Amino acid sequence: MIGRRAFLGTVLGACAAWPLRSLPAFADLPSHIRPAPELSKALGTAIAAYRKEDLAAGDVAALSLTDPLARLVAEWVALRTNPEKAGFDRIAAFLSQYRDWPTVSFIRRKGEEALYRDKHTTPEILSFLGAQQPLTPTGRYLKALALQDEGRVKEAADTIRKSWREDSFSTELENNILERFDEALTTGDHRERVETMIAQENWAAALRAAEKAQSSVQALAKIRIAIGKRDADAEKLLKSAPASLKAEPGYILSEAQFLRRADKLEDAYQALARFPKDQTPPRPDEWWTERRVLARRLAETQKLDLILDLLKPRPGMNAAALADAAFMSGMFTLDLSGDAARAENFFSDSEKKATIEAGRIRAAYWIAEARKAQNLDAREALTRAARAPLSYYGMLAREALQQNKINFRSAPEPDFDRASGDPLFQAITLLLDADAGDFIAPIASDFIQRAPDAPTLSALASLGAAYRDLRLVTIAGKAAQQKNYGFDFENWPIDGFPLPENPPLERALIYAITRQESSFDPNAISSAGARGLMQLMVATAQETAKKANMNFAAEKLTADPAYNVTIGSAHLAELVEDWGGSYCLAIASYNAGRGNVRRWVAANGDPRDKAIDPVRWIEKIPVTETRIYVQRVMENLQIYRARLEGQGETSLRDDLKRGASL
Repeated sequence: MIGRRAFLGTVLGACAAWPLRSLPAFADLPSHIRPAPELSKALGTAIAAYRKEDLAAGDVAALSLTDPLARLVAEWVALRTNPEKAGFDRIAAFLSQYRDWPTVSFIRRKGEEALYRDKHTTPEILSFLGAQQPLTPTGRYLKALALQDEGRVKEAADTIRKSWREDSFSTELENNILERFDEALTTGDHRERVETMIAQENWAAALRAAEKAQSSVQALAKIRIAIGKRDADAEKLLKSAPASLKAEPGYILSEAQFLRRADKLEDAYQALARFPKDQTPPRPDEWWTERRVLARRLAETQKLDLILDLLKPRPGMNAAALADAAFMSGMFTLDLSGDAARAENFFSDSEKKATIEAGRIRAAYWIAEARKAQNLDAREALTRAARAPLSYYGMLAREALQQNKINFRSAPEPDFDRASGDPLFQAITLLLDADAGDFIAPIASDFIQRAPDAPTLSALASLGAAYRDLRLVTIAGKAAQQKNYGFDFENWPIDGFPLPENPPLERALIYAITRQESSFDPNAISSAGARGLMQLMVATAQETAKKANMNFAAEKLTADPAYNVTIGSAHLAELVEDWGGSYCLAIASYNAGRGNVRRWVAANGDPRDKAIDPVRWIEKIPVTETRIYVQRVMENLQIYRARLEGQGETSLRDDLKRGASL
């Protein structure tokens, strides 16, 4: 974790003077909101010890804190970083006094685990849990035990049955549940648990649950697990299943998955078609996911009738799925049949059903495209899409309307007096001044929820800017966008970013990638292990550093933001070069890897080909995360280019065709 002062030193050496509006500097902060230096130093000392899991040393440092809020913040950090060492009594004391403090749910979860670990009594368990529902499987088990001990047998059984159906357990906890509540669990409970564990790919737990159920459940579980694990005998198990199993929804879904993976796409469609269309399947979201994935694969066969059948509304589909299905139906109809009138109807249906503004903007843009294909006036639909001028489809619509000038909206003057009256704002300031900015996100989230107006939220953004914490500035900027306050400079910040002195490619693209990857959090580590501002995998960073003749140190990917951006921008430049200057393909590769992008080019053509519409090509990307990622980065690019270079007009469609020479 890099400290604020060290980070500022890095930034001042790396950044140029920006041509557009700069955000406040530290000197611009009102003096009354700045913590006393000795207070920040003492808090920083305590937090540094807590980070190292030295609870005793942290507590000693915290004893010197005379400010009540600083003591609260220190204790909160202690319990977040050292909950096991702190123990149940300390956790319970904090929760009893500060139950509304941010992220108490995390601390409460640790309290439930401590209750179990320390073997507390029934009265203590019920006192701690109170009327609230437990937050962890451990807590639910403890509540069931306590209810059982009090003679409330039905309540205990209901609690444990729900947990058994829905939760993952440690082996020890699972054994304890079976020892104390085996008779309360039904065959239906075991069957539902099998489904849950298979969905979570917890194969061992699924098999154990199946052993408690009927023999047919065991047989089906073995088939589904073999398919899920892609075992060599999966096909044999499928074919040898008795007829009674082949009508089971779980069998049908797993068979379709197996056939799709084997590239037997029409057979996979026929498998799914066996499930009655007027019935709600178990776990409808899983069925929609499979139908959506198969529909995209079936585009390879040009079988539009099969695709549209898969995308028809079914019982159990949520509103977002219905809107997405209608949109996909329009895209495939336009692409595979050229029936633009029919496609327009699908897009109109999607626009009506969309649950978020981005979905409505996307649908409106494609209504316009469908109308153009019919030689009809598209301006009304384009105007609807242009309502979101800083979004991907909004920009494309505005360019089509020749209204591609970017007009930035500024935040109002910050109301520091009102903001600083909130203890959460004070806590954020303390953490920033104590070089502990990586703890601020949950506190900022709660502050944003109760910020009464734009000037108060502007104070939060200005605080982040003053400390050159782009992470906080972006949090405030995105929140302001959701509240329709504007804050465009804060939503796409530039000041405080450690850009290399001579970057190997366009600066705006580096900013655009970084905002999408980490929202400017230098300490970010993804579940896959990607690290730092530009979310670099260690192996990729090491290979890139070697090519650039740089010394490599994995820990610097989070400890040194400038180091991360230097390697990340070199990797990005390499991808742009690999794809002949194509931003579209380079961005997709940054997210999904070169190999996947090569496969998509082979399947859907090359967006650099002048005959291929890159907007359509991006919509054909089969991985939802990557498809959205490319769109977000491309919109970020337009905004950052305007901010960094003073270019006031978007050129999104031109950027999508970069590298075109085919």
